[in-house]
Amino acid sequence: MRFGTATAIAALGVTLALASGASADFVNGQVINGRFFDPNINTPLNDPLYDFTTTLAAGSDFTSGYVDAGWRFDFVGDRFRIDFFTTASYFYFDLTKGRTFVGYVLSDLGGTIPSFTGASVVATNSGNWANVLTVVDANTMHLNFVQLGPHNFYDGDFVEFQVQFVPAPGAMALLAVGGLSFRRRAR
Repeated sequence: MRFGTATAIAALGVTLALASGASADFVNGQVINGRFFDPNINTPLNDPLYDFTTTLAAGSDFTSGYVDAGWRFDFVGDRFRIDFFTTASYFYFDLTKGRTFVGYVLSDLGGTIPSFTGASVVATNSGNWANVLTVVDANTMHLNFVQLGPHNFYDGDFVEFQVQFVPAPGAMALLAVGGLSFRRRAR
């Protein structure tokens, strides 16, 4: 019985490894929409320099802002990165004066991106981004700069998030098979 349980646990481990390799990602060809809101979630800025609908491709997916300051978005694999740029020393966001939401609502309008389940910061060289990107539902994330408080953005600043998705159907099938194998061997 111990041999059967050990074999089943090993099979489940292999299945989990295969399933994690088959996890969902941002991939070329998917379409994502970003709409900028300021000073609250009910007030879109309606500026074409900030709003975007883009088909994901290798390299920078969208550059926002003006010639002298802004940010570049890049969606690759399970990562979402923002690089900030400015020709001045820095640009300053005073995000405390009666504003409740300044930033983006990111949406999967076409249903091509697997469902979002969570997000976390994996790297940054500026500020505390822990609560800036939140998953609202399976197709929507909020990127709310207000969570940073008063903030200076310098040329070269960046933040990178890891986004969690509902596993792809193939990954779920592998998990189910591994679970059945574990159950069968454990008897």
